[in-house]
Amino acid sequence: MIKTKSTRIRQKEMEQAIIPLKRKVNPKPPTATTLVFTMFGKHDELVNERGKNDDEDGYPLIYGPDADKKSDAFAKTIIGTRTTRYFIKQNGKGKFFNPIGMYEELVHNKQRKHIGQDEWTYTEVNHKVFMYYLAFLKSKNLAHLLNAERSSF
Repeated sequence: MIKTKSTRIRQKEMEQAIIPLKRKVNPKPPTATTLVFTMFGKHDELVNERGKNDDEDGYPLIYGPDADKKSDAFAKTIIGTRTTRYFIKQNGKGKFFNPIGMYEELVHNKQRKHIGQDEWTYTEVNHKVFMYYLAFLKSKNLAHLLNAERSSF
Protein backbone atom coordinates (compact mmCIF):
# COMPACT_ATOMS: atom_id res chain seq x y z
CA MET A 1 0.00 0.00 0.00
CA ILE A 2 1.35 3.35 -1.02
CA LYS A 3 1.15 6.13 1.48
CA THR A 4 0.47 9.59 0.19
CA LYS A 5 0.86 12.79 1.99
CA SER A 6 -2.43 14.57 2.55
CA THR A 7 -2.55 18.21 1.60
CA ARG A 8 -4.83 20.84 2.87
CA ILE A 9 -7.32 22.39 0.44
CA ARG A 10 -7.75 26.12 0.76
CA GLN A 11 -11.16 27.78 0.69
CA LYS A 12 -10.40 29.52 -2.60
CA GLU A 13 -9.40 26.23 -4.25
CA MET A 14 -12.54 24.57 -2.98
CA GLU A 15 -14.77 27.28 -4.49
CA GLN A 16 -12.98 27.08 -7.85
CA ALA A 17 -13.08 23.29 -8.16
CA ILE A 18 -14.62 21.79 -11.28
CA ILE A 19 -17.04 19.80 -9.16
CA PRO A 20 -18.00 21.92 -6.18
CA LEU A 21 -17.22 20.20 -2.92
CA LYS A 22 -19.87 22.16 -1.05
CA ARG A 23 -23.42 22.59 -2.17
CA LYS A 24 -24.81 26.08 -2.15
CA VAL A 25 -27.70 26.47 0.23
CA ASN A 26 -30.95 27.79 -1.21
CA PRO A 27 -31.60 31.04 0.68
CA LYS A 28 -35.39 30.84 0.21
CA PRO A 29 -37.09 29.33 3.25
CA PRO A 30 -40.04 27.08 2.47
CA THR A 31 -43.31 28.92 2.79
CA ALA A 32 -46.32 27.41 4.50
CA THR A 33 -49.81 28.80 4.74
CA THR A 34 -51.92 28.15 7.82
CA LEU A 35 -55.71 28.22 7.56
CA VAL A 36 -57.65 28.25 10.84
CA PHE A 37 -61.29 27.11 10.89
CA THR A 38 -64.02 27.93 13.40
CA MET A 39 -67.73 27.37 13.96
CA PHE A 40 -70.19 28.79 11.44
CA GLY A 41 -71.35 32.19 12.67
CA LYS A 42 -68.00 33.19 14.22
CA HIS A 43 -66.12 33.25 10.92
CA ASP A 44 -64.49 36.02 8.89
CA GLU A 45 -64.85 34.35 5.49
CA LEU A 46 -66.09 31.15 3.84
CA VAL A 47 -63.42 29.18 1.96
CA ASN A 48 -62.83 25.62 0.75
CA GLU A 49 -60.27 23.39 2.50
CA ARG A 50 -57.45 24.71 0.26
CA GLY A 51 -58.15 28.37 1.11
CA LYS A 52 -59.96 29.44 -2.07
CA ASN A 53 -62.93 31.77 -1.64
CA ASP A 54 -66.21 29.83 -1.82
CA ASP A 55 -69.28 31.72 -0.58
CA GLU A 56 -71.85 29.01 -1.32
CA ASP A 57 -70.27 25.78 -0.05
CA GLY A 58 -67.39 27.14 1.97
CA TYR A 59 -66.12 26.38 5.45
CA PRO A 60 -65.83 29.05 8.19
CA LEU A 61 -62.34 30.58 8.41
CA ILE A 62 -60.87 33.11 10.86
CA TYR A 63 -57.96 35.47 10.31
CA GLY A 64 -55.46 37.25 12.45
CA PRO A 65 -52.04 36.83 13.98
CA ASP A 66 -51.90 33.67 16.06
CA ALA A 67 -55.40 32.75 14.92
CA ASP A 68 -54.82 29.13 15.96
CA LYS A 69 -54.35 30.28 19.57
CA LYS A 70 -57.79 31.95 19.70
CA SER A 71 -60.58 30.36 21.69
CA ASP A 72 -62.73 30.11 18.55
CA ALA A 73 -60.13 28.11 16.58
CA PHE A 74 -61.04 24.42 16.36
CA ALA A 75 -59.20 23.07 13.30
CA LYS A 76 -56.32 24.16 11.10
CA THR A 77 -54.62 23.26 7.84
CA ILE A 78 -50.95 23.83 7.10
CA ILE A 79 -50.40 23.97 3.35
CA GLY A 80 -46.72 23.52 2.53
CA THR A 81 -44.91 23.41 -0.78
CA ARG A 82 -45.30 19.64 -1.15
CA THR A 83 -47.75 18.43 1.49
CA THR A 84 -50.85 19.52 3.33
CA ARG A 85 -51.27 18.67 7.00
CA TYR A 86 -54.59 18.67 8.85
CA PHE A 87 -55.06 19.29 12.58
CA ILE A 88 -58.10 19.14 14.89
CA LYS A 89 -58.38 20.20 18.53
CA GLN A 90 -58.46 17.02 20.60
CA ASN A 91 -58.18 16.17 24.29
CA GLY A 92 -56.00 13.49 25.85
CA LYS A 93 -58.82 10.94 25.71
CA GLY A 94 -59.23 11.18 21.93
CA LYS A 95 -62.40 13.29 21.83
CA PHE A 96 -62.62 16.12 19.32
CA PHE A 97 -63.62 19.54 20.60
CA ASN A 98 -67.38 20.10 20.45
CA PRO A 99 -68.06 23.85 20.78
CA ILE A 100 -71.84 23.36 20.96
CA GLY A 101 -71.75 20.70 23.65
CA MET A 102 -73.58 21.11 26.92
CA TYR A 103 -70.46 21.26 29.11
CA GLU A 104 -68.03 22.81 26.64
CA GLU A 105 -68.32 26.39 27.86
CA LEU A 106 -64.90 27.81 28.83
CA VAL A 107 -63.11 24.45 28.66
CA HIS A 108 -61.11 25.31 25.54
CA ASN A 109 -58.31 26.76 27.70
CA LYS A 110 -58.51 24.14 30.46
CA GLN A 111 -55.21 22.67 31.67
CA ARG A 112 -54.31 19.18 32.82
CA LYS A 113 -53.62 19.45 36.54
CA HIS A 114 -51.09 16.66 36.81
CA ILE A 115 -48.97 17.82 33.85
CA GLY A 116 -49.60 21.53 33.49
CA GLN A 117 -50.26 21.34 29.73
CA ASP A 118 -53.32 22.39 27.78
CA GLU A 119 -56.18 19.89 27.81
CA TRP A 120 -57.06 20.60 24.16
CA THR A 121 -54.19 20.36 21.68
CA TYR A 122 -54.03 20.15 17.90
CA THR A 123 -53.63 16.56 16.72
CA GLU A 124 -52.77 15.64 13.14
CA VAL A 125 -55.49 13.70 11.31
CA ASN A 126 -56.04 12.49 7.75
CA HIS A 127 -58.03 14.33 5.09
CA LYS A 128 -61.23 12.27 5.49
CA VAL A 129 -61.48 12.93 9.24
CA PHE A 130 -60.72 16.61 8.68
CA MET A 131 -63.51 16.95 6.11
CA TYR A 132 -66.00 15.32 8.49
CA TYR A 133 -65.01 17.77 11.21
CA LEU A 134 -65.27 20.77 8.85
CA ALA A 135 -68.75 19.58 7.86
CA PHE A 136 -69.62 19.53 11.58
CA LEU A 137 -68.28 23.07 12.09
CA LYS A 138 -70.27 24.28 9.11
CA SER A 139 -73.58 22.52 9.76
CA LYS A 140 -73.50 21.99 13.58
CA ASN A 141 -74.72 18.44 12.94
CA LEU A 142 -73.36 16.06 15.60
CA ALA A 143 -73.47 13.12 13.18
CA HIS A 144 -70.47 14.61 11.35
CA LEU A 145 -68.56 14.94 14.63
CA LEU A 146 -69.26 11.31 15.50
CA ASN A 147 -68.18 10.17 12.02
CA ALA A 148 -64.95 12.13 12.41
CA GLU A 149 -64.23 10.53 15.78
CA ARG A 150 -65.00 7.02 14.46
CA SER A 151 -62.84 7.53 11.36
CA SER A 152 -59.88 8.77 13.39
CA PHE A 153 -59.12 5.37 14.92
